[in-house]
Amino acid sequence: TDFSHGGLLMALGLRGHLSALSMTDVYEYLTQGSVTTSVGVLLGMAANRRGSCDPSVSKMLCLHIPSLLPPSFSSIDVAAPAHAAAVAGIGLLYQGSSHRLMTEFLLNEMGRRPVHESSTVDRAAYTVSCGLALGMINLARGGSGNNAGLADLEIEHRLYRYVIGGVDDHSTSRQQDIADRRINGNMGTILENERSSRVYEGDYINHDVTAPGALLALGLIYLKSGNKAVAASLAPPDTHFLLEYVRPDTLMLRVITRSLIMWDDVEPSLEWIEKQIPEVVRQSYLSLETTAKNITTFPILGLDDENKNPLNEEENYIIEMENSNVGMDDENSEEDLRSNNSEKKEEQQQQQKKKKKKDTIAEPQIDADVDRQTIRQIHVYVLAGACFSIGLRFAGTADTRAAAAISEVLLLMKSFRDSNDPVPAALRPEQSIVGMCVGICSVSLALVMAGTGDLDT
Repeated sequence: TDFSHGGLLMALGLRGHLSALSMTDVYEYLTQGSVTTSVGVLLGMAANRRGSCDPSVSKMLCLHIPSLLPPSFSSIDVAAPAHAAAVAGIGLLYQGSSHRLMTEFLLNEMGRRPVHESSTVDRAAYTVSCGLALGMINLARGGSGNNAGLADLEIEHRLYRYVIGGVDDHSTSRQQDIADRRINGNMGTILENERSSRVYEGDYINHDVTAPGALLALGLIYLKSGNKAVAASLAPPDTHFLLEYVRPDTLMLRVITRSLIMWDDVEPSLEWIEKQIPEVVRQSYLSLETTAKNITTFPILGLDDENKNPLNEEENYIIEMENSNVGMDDENSEEDLRSNNSEKKEEQQQQQKKKKKKDTIAEPQIDADVDRQTIRQIHVYVLAGACFSIGLRFAGTADTRAAAAISEVLLLMKSFRDSNDPVPAALRPEQSIVGMCVGICSVSLALVMAGTGDLDT
């Protein structure tokens, strides 16, 4: 099939075997094959020449990126998967080169507004491809001084702006550049016709689209750098108010990005995983868990901790007293039993009041205005992101501590997905989110145990 053929071509490129193909063979694949075959060829050829900046492969990739074509060819129809694959191939081809033209192009593409209908298709995937390509071109070059020629581009500042949103400081200069291009011939007519009728964005950045790619780019640029300033700027919000302005899945990417930057600080332990959860989220989640447990136990007035019936204890007490006072008069024995019974009731009531007061003080409280579903989503996303960070850090090491920590979180995720118990059911988010987090934790465990053949895992 076309999918298997495309995967085979990509695998051959990753193994370095596509160099045997001539450019005429590649042309036939791109013109006569399907979209999946084109994607396999583009990625395979780029991986085959990874880091070489080969001009012929670069031209082939640029032909599938309309933004790099002359204005008269900018309306050429390119399938969205091939478009994203070509951008990802640029990152592989120029890996570690800090190529200025491609760096500037990818920065602008990440924050580019949709100008025609085709640019709105799979826009989020295209932006992520731009972020990955930008990170690959400047791989581990952040703060090293090796990319001094890119200082005027303000890469870190612009990527951070793409993460948090706001006004794009460089949009004005790009609009001025477009205005200058309109002066040439009928360029103005072409640009006027290329406007999207589906999406309109003003001066503010749509960070829901740009944040994932920008986070991955920052993580790759500052890979293993230990830059605390950049890592601190990506810390999750510490208030419920600020959490409402961040998508929960973006927090997972923030955890992964910070782990890529602070590579040596990643610890293979459950404590480190739980430490990644924001404090406000942890307190709110504990409150939700406590509330769920209290509701599911259905406490009834008059029942103690062991769910025993006080009336049964009273009857047993009377029987014991009657047996011990066989020789006493009936009137005296009844009075003693009643007095002892009343005293025991008072003691039980006082103990129950003290216990209720203690529980009320100890239980964390959650604000009524807090979105509980957001708390559930953030909790599972952050746990999954922390597990994936450990998987990347200890990939192929078969570290028992890392495997144990990830396995424990994986079992928790599976209980959210499969358990019918009321408490996990009250704490889990949507099933689609839980299913994705189960997959992420499974991949993380597979990364740690890769190459070991451990069937038990």
